[in-house]
Amino acid sequence: MAKVNYNTPIGTFATLCQALFALYEPRKAALNDSKLDSFFDSVKAGAEEIIATSNSAPLLSKLDEADTKRDTVVRNFFTIMEAACLLPFSEEAEAAKALLPVFERYGRQIVAEKYREESAKIESLLKDLEGADLSKIHGAAEYAALLRTAEDEFKAANTLYTESKTAASSDKSASAKKKVLLDFVNNTLLKYLKAMCVVDGEKYGDFAKAVDEEIARSNESIKALKK
Repeated sequence: MAKVNYNTPIGTFATLCQALFALYEPRKAALNDSKLDSFFDSVKAGAEEIIATSNSAPLLSKLDEADTKRDTVVRNFFTIMEAACLLPFSEEAEAAKALLPVFERYGRQIVAEKYREESAKIESLLKDLEGADLSKIHGAAEYAALLRTAEDEFKAANTLYTESKTAASSDKSASAKKKVLLDFVNNTLLKYLKAMCVVDGEKYGDFAKAVDEEIARSNESIKALKK
């Protein structure tokens, strides 16, 4: 029987494990093999762990996107305030100049802070602006609202990412989990199945063939990716 390619990507391997379990489930009663039951329970659980662990990656990407969005709002907010200060002899310029020290207290550099520190400073800036009259400065009230929304969206994304990491309770990476499970599939599950085909080919043969074909398809897909 062909072994699973050790270079199989994490997501592809997790999908393969789920496919192998799906092949086994309807044959479980007919095979009536407690060892295979145990092996495939391990395969299913292992695949679920890998997926749970690797799910934090797209959530981290969404967190980064949310951070980039709020950084853009912060920069634009600072720009419109500074631009308003330059308007000649206008009520808008006077209103902007009165509020500029509030912005200067935080500075544009807050976008370079760590996530937690940036959030704290944005919250503080928004609190400082709560009692201010932004209506005289073109776009200021809108940007204050945009910043509130962007910060809330960042916090929501950060919560999802943190919960994902906790749910995965992973002191191992998805890559490490994949390595352990792949070794189990190749050197325990497949070896046992191959041995049982020798003992009772009539009973195990069809299932072993289906498993072999599924693994072969997965291995071929990996080869195609390298071309």
